[in-house]
Amino acid sequence: MEGKTNTLEKLYNFIKTSEELHIALPDEVLSQTARLEEKIIREEVLPVLSEKISPTMQQIKRDLMLLVVYKPGEPISVRIARSIDELRKAQQLTANVQTEIQRDEEPDEVSDEEPEEKPYEVPDIIPENKRGGKRKITKRAAPKSIRVTVDGRIFYSREVVDTYCDVLKHFGFQKVHEFGIMASGLNIVSTKCVSQRYQRFVDKYYIFTCTNTKTKVEHLKVISKKLKMNINIEYVDR
Repeated sequence: MEGKTNTLEKLYNFIKTSEELHIALPDEVLSQTARLEEKIIREEVLPVLSEKISPTMQQIKRDLMLLVVYKPGEPISVRIARSIDELRKAQQLTANVQTEIQRDEEPDEVSDEEPEEKPYEVPDIIPENKRGGKRKITKRAAPKSIRVTVDGRIFYSREVVDTYCDVLKHFGFQKVHEFGIMASGLNIVSTKCVSQRYQRFVDKYYIFTCTNTKTKVEHLKVISKKLKMNINIEYVDR
């Protein structure tokens, strides 16, 4: 198990060092580290865990599904589920994955409808049919960025997350923090580092960035209403 944990430790140290040096890793790098972490856990850590618990589980004489919830620094929580539906219900009870956005506030109109987020220029290839027909290639739509105008001031970066952080900074990190808007159980602007993978360090604050574009837009609109600022958000080509 030592070799596996060393691999994970190297990955986490890489992210931690970047945070300490205030280096904002590109979204693609963060995505790669997330995929690598999942690969290490799936292929190296989980088999070891399975081997460890197998003798104990063999005492049970019926089919069983377990939901194991692990949070660093907290006791491990294990729930029993007899079906996929029960497993999903247990997962929903355990994880706070709902963003706290005021229900009574109608969202502002966005100038362009948000496109479906799909990989760009990554074709789906259907193998040749038995008659030797040509392969069918389907191109994906180009990803979009957002252009945000707050009281006449324009914020735009190629990456949505950069624009999002810039606008939050304009709003005032401390003010946004005090609003207590949550995503996946975390304040979107926190004074503490809870997850190095999902938070970006900006001006002594940790910004939760692991949300889709639609959620980021909703956050900005809710905050602008609280601050009584005029906001306009457009979806634009990169």
